[in-house]
Amino acid sequence: MGIIIIRTNLHLFLIILLFSCSSNYYMQHDNFQGIYKSRPTKNEYYYILQLNSDSTFNLRIIGNYSHKTCKGTWSYKRNRGIVLKCYKYGLMETFSPAFIDKREHMVKVVNDRKLKINGIIIYKE
Repeated sequence: MGIIIIRTNLHLFLIILLFSCSSNYYMQHDNFQGIYKSRPTKNEYYYILQLNSDSTFNLRIIGNYSHKTCKGTWSYKRNRGIVLKCYKYGLMETFSPAFIDKREHMVKVVNDRKLKINGIIIYKE
């Protein structure tokens, strides 16, 4: 009788584990993909972040006299938020005014419609 209870509990545990793993995958790809935009900041900077379902992204920071871009891959880390890693560029691209020096960005998840990057709230369209 005791073995049947242990087997039942083990099966229940495995089913719960299976569904929890699949829900983590769902959060990463389905909840966060889309276009996020900020409102102009005090310094007149405007952020646009596009998270794609294939784990690539495009970050644009638009200011009065500048337009900086960064493309790369993103991943969701449960305790850290969204990590943006920019692609490596050649030497000539690093001298471009559109080049973003920082190659890795941390994005905090505020809720399913809001993210926070560099202290700026960006909203999902």
